[in-house]
Amino acid sequence: MRYTRKILLLFLIFFLAISFTFSEGAEGEKNILILYSFNPSRPAYHIITDGIRNQLTDAFGDAYNLHMEYLETDRYPKNEYPDERFELYNEKYRELNLDLLICVGIDLVTTIRNHGNDHLKNLPTVTIDYDFSEIGYQIETTLNDKTAEIQFKVNAWKSISTALSIFPATRSVYFICGISIPDRLMCALTMKAAKNIDPGLEVNFLENISMDEVLKNVRHLP
Repeated sequence: MRYTRKILLLFLIFFLAISFTFSEGAEGEKNILILYSFNPSRPAYHIITDGIRNQLTDAFGDAYNLHMEYLETDRYPKNEYPDERFELYNEKYRELNLDLLICVGIDLVTTIRNHGNDHLKNLPTVTIDYDFSEIGYQIETTLNDKTAEIQFKVNAWKSISTALSIFPATRSVYFICGISIPDRLMCALTMKAAKNIDPGLEVNFLENISMDEVLKNVRHLP
């Protein structure tokens, strides 16, 4: 966790510095809007927000305002985010002199392109997203020509092989997959990586079942 946090903060320092060069040296308080894909309960969001706050404070002291919105895009099918819901954000920030837009989450740029007004779509932007091209899921991370992009690759096999090395006596492996879009993407990556597991081990994927069924299945597992 500490290593991940350090890497993430280094990325944020670098890309925030780049993005603010687009503001043409405007003086006064900076206004930064962070749009998160999902709800605020995601643990990673706290780490990212703390990192952004720390760097902004180092750069501008108290001379900045940080605005945050949680779009909960995982509640809707791809490309079916409600116009009326995003219009609330368009209206809220229409008259605010924003200096920077930060997009955090999966496939958020597409939602902004489809529903955002020109004010949002033309802001200097930092996008923080995953790279799921390995399983054929393409994500647009460039909002405009003033976009700095951070994309993370998931190394599922490294996680699996490390777990197996810790428990060398393992004879069966169970993967539990959720039903949200991010869960399904992670599950697809994991299924692909799991093909590298020793054929002598039993591999099981528990997916598209209720939590009660999951608990019933894993109750007697080591």
